[in-house]
Amino acid sequence: MEQQNTKTVTEDDVIEYVIQQLYQNLDKNELHLEKDILVPAGLELDERQSEHLRELLLATQLIKPSIGFGKNGFIYLTGQGIQIIKTYGSYRNFIRQTHGLEHSQVIGEIRNQEKRSTNQPNNDIALGYDDMAH
Repeated sequence: MEQQNTKTVTEDDVIEYVIQQLYQNLDKNELHLEKDILVPAGLELDERQSEHLRELLLATQLIKPSIGFGKNGFIYLTGQGIQIIKTYGSYRNFIRQTHGLEHSQVIGEIRNQEKRSTNQPNNDIALGYDDMAH
């Protein structure tokens, strides 16, 4: 029997998760925001929410869009983004230490299927995942 759970996530939760995914996948030149990052995490956004998120990510100046034929939707972590993660450990730590604030604007819900087994999915966004050593 499967049971569907949803968890509300904030803009900062998603920004943190996207930056961590890009950082953990530096061996790849870029990742597709929706296909490689959001959908596997269980976060499905409508077109308006997706564009809102994309603008927020680009506004951090830690992420840039890939440019070129067939690159629509692909993003990568900038050199500044890599340095901030190496220095502060996470986007949240960077914001707290440099600006002293955190946002709680809700951006969407994460949907995941929980199976009645010991191998239940672990949703990193909802858990505020941070695997960086501190």
